[in-house]
Amino acid sequence: MDYFWAMTVKHSSQAFLKWSTIMAIPPWTYELLRRGIADVARRAHDTDAVERIKQQASELLQDLPEAAAKGIDAVIKKTESGRKSVEKWTKRQTHDSSPIINASGTLLNPKGTGVTMASQVIELGEEVIGGDINQQVINRRVFDQRLQRLIASKDHSHAICIAASSAAAITSIAMLNPNATFYLRRSQIENHDLGQSLQHQLDSLVKVEILEDDPTASNRQPLDASSFELVIQDGCEEKLERDPVDDHQRILIANTCMFSVALGHQIPNCQTLLQYGFDWLIVPGNGLFGGPPCGVVVGPKPDVEKLQCHPIWSSVEAKENTLLMMLMTLEMESSQPDAIPIIGLLKTSLDNIRSRSERIATRIGANEKIAECQIMDSEASVSSGAPWKIPSQSLRLRHKTLQAKQWSNQLAEEHPLILTTCDDEYLYLDLRWVDPSHDAQLGQIIGGPIQ
Repeated sequence: MDYFWAMTVKHSSQAFLKWSTIMAIPPWTYELLRRGIADVARRAHDTDAVERIKQQASELLQDLPEAAAKGIDAVIKKTESGRKSVEKWTKRQTHDSSPIINASGTLLNPKGTGVTMASQVIELGEEVIGGDINQQVINRRVFDQRLQRLIASKDHSHAICIAASSAAAITSIAMLNPNATFYLRRSQIENHDLGQSLQHQLDSLVKVEILEDDPTASNRQPLDASSFELVIQDGCEEKLERDPVDDHQRILIANTCMFSVALGHQIPNCQTLLQYGFDWLIVPGNGLFGGPPCGVVVGPKPDVEKLQCHPIWSSVEAKENTLLMMLMTLEMESSQPDAIPIIGLLKTSLDNIRSRSERIATRIGANEKIAECQIMDSEASVSSGAPWKIPSQSLRLRHKTLQAKQWSNQLAEEHPLILTTCDDEYLYLDLRWVDPSHDAQLGQIIGGPIQ
């Protein structure tokens, strides 16, 4: 060993001298390096020093696998954390391409309905936006003829037009009657955002008066014949039939069905509401009509014709793509109503919903973290607090460890496209507004592992 270290130092010194000669190293650098090599040489002759170096090297080699393992564990933990972050982000971003599953039991949920338009209507809208539609098709005269033909077969005294929204429709009627007084119910102003916005909107156009809610008809004074009473059918049950003393025009804003859709006493269609004595009917196009967002206006034929000739109409009328999509939806309602998704959901039998609920309950019941899963009778609604209800079936669920509101909030965060309701104890899933093709996904999300 001594001989080995001596020869190493000797060869190193010789090599260094040759290198230093070539590179012309400064004297002070040469002296420092010479002292370092001499120190190595002295230690090489020290047997104890050599043994200590060998022992340290052996310990270092033994520690390498453990250190490497710790490093790999750290990498795996960071990778797992990154994977979970990506999964969480992906779940939050799925709304870009996935549909809403509305199991809340309320169609007009603030987060969306979850009900799509008919596929033919969507394709038509894409063609219009892309410029692939024949200009003759969107000729306003031809369009209006087709639109009026739809209502003429059911009601000769009324005509139909399509505004950009329900609020735009009200604005146009007010502009058509600038000297009239518009009456609004106090309860509808206080309880409905639409009522509040309409009050502010009409204040700048016409005279607005507030009607006090008086249940006794005997104390109610008749309104002026030139006035308009605005009724928002989206809350407590209202008396819809015209009172014999009424001689004013009545405007009803309501989420109702199309003319040919008949659901008995559950939800009246447009024709039924007109028979109640309303002069004007304004229906959101994207509610029970199953079309794009707009305001479908049905009114006295002479007044609708005046409205369409008024200068304001060009600024409040729906755009061309919306007009054609709503026209196709209305025409399909007469020719092939079952192709409109919302009509299919409205006509779904209670037995069908019960059978689907049982299948989903079987899937959810397999989750060991679900303490209770029961099927119960329920009533679905068009909007929150709306008077018209439809029989349905709900799954009542209770989690073993999470409170109902905690569970609901967790679902909203991890699966924002799943709309549910809850109370203090249970989470509820109502299938009335859920497309049957989404049942499996709903069961998988609720019945899968719940973190």
